[in-house]
Amino acid sequence: MSLTRKLVLAFLLVNVVPLGVTIWVSHQTFAEHAEQQVGTRLEDGVVQVGKAIVEFMLSCMRGMRDLAEDPELVSEDRDGANIDLARYIHSFPYFSQVRFVNALGTVVASSQAGEIGSSLFARFDNVRDESRQAFHDAPGLVYISDFAVVSDALRRAAAPDRLKFIALGIEMLTTVQDASGHVVGVVVGDLIAEPMGTLLHDVKRQTRGDGSACLLDVQGRVLMSTDSKASLLFAHPDVTQGALQPALTDQASGYVVYGAPHGRKWMAAYTHLKDRGGNHAGNWRLITSAPYGAPSWSRSRGRLAE
Repeated sequence: MSLTRKLVLAFLLVNVVPLGVTIWVSHQTFAEHAEQQVGTRLEDGVVQVGKAIVEFMLSCMRGMRDLAEDPELVSEDRDGANIDLARYIHSFPYFSQVRFVNALGTVVASSQAGEIGSSLFARFDNVRDESRQAFHDAPGLVYISDFAVVSDALRRAAAPDRLKFIALGIEMLTTVQDASGHVVGVVVGDLIAEPMGTLLHDVKRQTRGDGSACLLDVQGRVLMSTDSKASLLFAHPDVTQGALQPALTDQASGYVVYGAPHGRKWMAAYTHLKDRGGNHAGNWRLITSAPYGAPSWSRSRGRLAE
């Protein structure tokens, strides 16, 4: 090898190779920094919407407590009670229907006259346990039915690839006391979940591309989703594959970057919505996900999946 070639090779080793390494390290550092910025911003958006969902639930619980104090419910004037219940759903539009139920589960007053005299449990078997708890626990507590506790017929209808949308409902219950402090029944309200769906779409709008947002229960089952292809009441596929396990076990908020089928990478941000009510219902996870590299906007602390 000639002296000239040796000098050129030495120059390359001393200058070009370290420069290449420096460029590569700088690129990796920039990529990690950009990833952290996008992840924390996405997380912040989920956290803010999660707080809005919690406030919505708390507002409805306060509304149920106020309704339980209506003196017409414990009077002998059932017509007056029916009128007050009908007025209530017009003044508090987050409930589609409210009724006053005795200890046997019989509807004695309702915002819909046709329901009077019927059995609450025949229509809502999922509130039987909550009703029993309400009668025996301390007054003033609000009990919330489980989103995922539905009839077998509805669950069969929700089988994958058979039904993509179900009007899943939530019932809230609280006791009614007479002037002596004795529990004489419970008021039961059918909560309209549409405002929560609107909030999910607010999260989804913070992502671009094929992003989506969903509400999962503690077992990872999809309760609500902006993805029309999601199978409700069944485990989210990314939970089944293990990618979203941190979202189920973490009691705070965060984000993960993970690989998906067909070699695509995704970023998902999540937050934990604490349980509510006298029976500690809820314990949901709000998650939004988007293809990795698609612009996503939001902010907070993040963490990366290995």
